[in-house]
Amino acid sequence: MTNISKCLGLITMLLFLSLTASCEKEGDKESPIASIETPTIGQKYYRGEVIYLNALFTDNEGLARCEISMASTKSTYGWDDPWMPETDVIQLSGQKQQIEQYLVFNGPIPLDIMSSAYVINIRVFDGAGNMTHYSRNIEIE
Repeated sequence: MTNISKCLGLITMLLFLSLTASCEKEGDKESPIASIETPTIGQKYYRGEVIYLNALFTDNEGLARCEISMASTKSTYGWDDPWMPETDVIQLSGQKQQIEQYLVFNGPIPLDIMSSAYVINIRVFDGAGNMTHYSRNIEIE
């Protein structure tokens, strides 16, 4: 009788687990999307100029933030250090948000940086933590 009770208990537990798993809400699995107008791929900037972000962000559930970072890809000429600004974070909300003329990295490109090829990384997050990554190779002289 105890073996039958144990088997029935195990079967009941397995049925309960399978029912709860099938009733769970799947959640947001769609990553956000960005349509980036500027900066454009291959765009050339000069020291002292500014970089603007113009983009439309969308998500099926709700946007959270956009993180913009910069990295030097190779040295072309000059003795100065490469430009390594802190990551710029833009808070986003809603399912659709247009950003126009957002001044990236809080000001002009420093005059004392290395002329080089750089990559701007743009990561967009939604409220569920889904992320989409975009990159723009640019030149700074």
